[in-house]
Amino acid sequence: MLGLDTQMDDGGDESMEVGEGDRGNHKLLVIVVHAIMIDSGFVRFDSVSRRRVEGFYFPDEWPSLQFIISLPYTLLEIIKQGLITINGIETVKLKFQSLGKFVNVYGSLAKNDFGLYGVCLGEEHLVFFLNLIWANCDSIGEMNGKESFSNSHAAREVFEFLKIVKDKPTLPLLIDLCERAGLAPPPCFMRLPTDLKLKILESLRGVDVANVGSVCSEFCYLSSNDDL
Repeated sequence: MLGLDTQMDDGGDESMEVGEGDRGNHKLLVIVVHAIMIDSGFVRFDSVSRRRVEGFYFPDEWPSLQFIISLPYTLLEIIKQGLITINGIETVKLKFQSLGKFVNVYGSLAKNDFGLYGVCLGEEHLVFFLNLIWANCDSIGEMNGKESFSNSHAAREVFEFLKIVKDKPTLPLLIDLCERAGLAPPPCFMRLPTDLKLKILESLRGVDVANVGSVCSEFCYLSSNDDL
C-alpha cells in the first residue's frame, strides 16, 4: 500500500494545520499526489542546483486559495547514470492549479508540452482517505462489525483515489520520461490501466494473487482488493 512517509514541512509560521480549512485540504491533495509520484519511482529534482530534492517542503508563503504550483520530478536512474541529453537532466513538470474546491493536477515533459496528462480532483476525493488516516492516528481498540465495514468502505475509496492519480498523470508521465531519457519502459503489466490489471488478477488462483502482491506496494494493494 502507498506509504506516506515523505518528509513534510510547512515552511512557515502559519497557525493553520495541514488538513484544516479549504487551504489545508489543498495542501493535503498536493501531499498525497506527491506521495503517489514518489511511490511510482519519481524523485523531486532542483533544476537550478541539478540535485535531487530530499523530502517535501511547502513554500514559505503558501499561495492563496486560487494558485498554481509547479513541481519538477525525475527518476533516480537518470541521476545515477548521468543520462544528460541536450536538454540537460530530463524531468517532468507536475502542476497543481487550485480552483475553489477543486485542484487540477496536470503534467508533461518539462522541455515541452508533448503528452499533457491531467486529472481534476475535488475535496470529496479526500473525505474517506482522511477519515482512514485520522482513524489510524488514534488509539484503536477492538473493532466491531460496523467499524470493519466502515474501514472497508474507506479503503475502497482510497483505492479509487489512487487509481485515478496513477492512471492519469503518473503512469503516462513515467512512460514518457523513460522514453525521452532512453531508459527501458516500465514493465508491460505496470503500464496497463488499473481496471485491466484487476481483470487479469481476477483470473488467477488465490495463491498466485498473493505472490503477485509481494512484488511491490501497488501490487500489494491491488491484490488486497475485495473484488478479487
